[in-house]
Amino acid sequence: MEYHCRIRNHGRQQLELEVDYPLVHNQPKTAYSLEALLFTPASMNITKSRYGVEAFFNNLVTYTRYTVAPMPLALLIDQDNDKSPLTRIVRRLDTTPILTSKDQEELVYEIKTLSNIYAFQLRRRIALIGESMARMEPASLIDTTVEQFVTNIGLVLERYRGLHTRFLEPGIDEFLREAYRWTDELMSLVTEREQFNLHRDLVAAGYAGTAAAVNTQLHKQEKYRLAMHYPSVVCADTPIQNEVALYRSHMLKKWSESAMYMGRTPNRMASQVGQVLMGIAAGAAMAFAVTAAFLTDQLFATYSLPWALMIILAYVFKDRIKELLRAFFIRYVPHLVSDRMEDLIDPAIERKVGVSRARVRFSDALAVPADVLRIRNQTTNPFRHVLKPENVIHFQKEIHLNSPRLADAHARLESITEIIRMRLSSWFTMLDEPMENRDRIEGDEVIPIECRRVYHVHLVLKLSEKGREAQASIYHYVIIVTRDGIERIDSADER
Repeated sequence: MEYHCRIRNHGRQQLELEVDYPLVHNQPKTAYSLEALLFTPASMNITKSRYGVEAFFNNLVTYTRYTVAPMPLALLIDQDNDKSPLTRIVRRLDTTPILTSKDQEELVYEIKTLSNIYAFQLRRRIALIGESMARMEPASLIDTTVEQFVTNIGLVLERYRGLHTRFLEPGIDEFLREAYRWTDELMSLVTEREQFNLHRDLVAAGYAGTAAAVNTQLHKQEKYRLAMHYPSVVCADTPIQNEVALYRSHMLKKWSESAMYMGRTPNRMASQVGQVLMGIAAGAAMAFAVTAAFLTDQLFATYSLPWALMIILAYVFKDRIKELLRAFFIRYVPHLVSDRMEDLIDPAIERKVGVSRARVRFSDALAVPADVLRIRNQTTNPFRHVLKPENVIHFQKEIHLNSPRLADAHARLESITEIIRMRLSSWFTMLDEPMENRDRIEGDEVIPIECRRVYHVHLVLKLSEKGREAQASIYHYVIIVTRDGIERIDSADER
């Protein structure tokens, strides 16, 4: 599996970056580097003095989770597939007459994993069907594909629901029964939602016959939840119940996905080492200032003009020495000096499986490496030479993974996904009105035309495996924003 990243807006105020890091099982350690350079117009005034490192990280949220294993529905119900969570659940129930607490916790993990793989496969399959419809493939082929898809959905649900009586046995704790019921309800909700999406796409693409076949399935999941007394059914006449149903569906989704997310704990050693190095820089600068003060007292009369000039110069050089040493440590000891450093904890084994380091620096476009600047300037702008240099936020992130430890705990796992979500709302406060009128004449009538005033933020991403930086994957996006938030995200290659 190759490493790659995806970017999208999360609402109009947040930017979301999703990065996949493949595990290399035959290496004891796997490390990846991500660099994100945000080029903002000078008029937005996104500088260190106005924004700063602390504000940047306060607006940044990072999640690290296991990438969902790609497993077709047919393999989910394959009794010989050792990696299928459904097969593992059945085998554990068959081979373990008395379930220990550990056994039951592992069953809950498999139950959650089943719902995550099932939801992913439904979304992915419908997306592929959508691509087939976009290519205007024959209706007979679309009909066969959808028929097989609907059949496989029914087989997965039938096999899982067939375990209902197994979870009523006396040796099973209530929390495991509850996990079974919650996943049953969630899979019904996911099935209903995705089948409605599929029906909508088929109608829009003009495949009326296939849409009619899917239409016969749309009522089944609601009827099932009513029969099971699951409180997640919506109705036009019950607004309060609809609130409960919506809340419940979101909480069930979060509960199932909790099996995928790693814990993140601050790495105290990194912070302490960083403080020691910054202390050394400050101490060296102060030592210079004190030495200069002693020499000044020896060479010049106290409070004389030369004495005052030397004291001032000593103070100026003290600050420069401190900043130069700090810059040296940041450049040549990057694995010790970082703004944020966290340990990644695998909840399944409650052990450390990786380290994440992040730092951010502010500059202008003139200080950016030439190769990155060339990528940024691929888009044409005839006014570039008359504009002030863009302000640049340079975000750097490293992630180190213990691949063998992760592989031992998760046989299905092929990669780790990191989700980086950045809130940009404070960027938009100083922008101009988002709309401006321009007049044009049509015949004898003056027509006001509403034009949107936008700003372009360029994002250059570099993703590489440590030690293979020359083979980095590079992405260039243009984020179009107004005072109201993010309008859209374009790939610079397509502009």
